[in-house]
Amino acid sequence: MIEYAEEREAEEAARPLYIAHYMLSKMNGAEPMGYDVYISQIMSKETGAVKEPRTPSQIEADFDAIVAADKERRRKLG
Repeated sequence: MIEYAEEREAEEAARPLYIAHYMLSKMNGAEPMGYDVYISQIMSKETGAVKEPRTPSQIEADFDAIVAADKERRRKLG
C-alpha cells in the first residue's frame, strides 16, 4: 500500500510539470508528449544516462526562446 501511495503522490506532483511541458510544446509548435507516456517515464524505476548539468547561459537561452515565442504570439493577437 505504501508503494501505491508513493506512486499516486509522485503522479500528483508531476501533473503541474506536464501541464507546463504541454504549454511550452504548443507555444513552440511541437507536438507534446502524451500524458500516459509522460507518467510512465516519471514512474520508471530505471534511470537514464547521466547528463552534464546545463550552464546558466544554456538555461537562459532556452527561456529567451520561450519569451520570444510568447511575445510573437502576443504580437499576432494584437
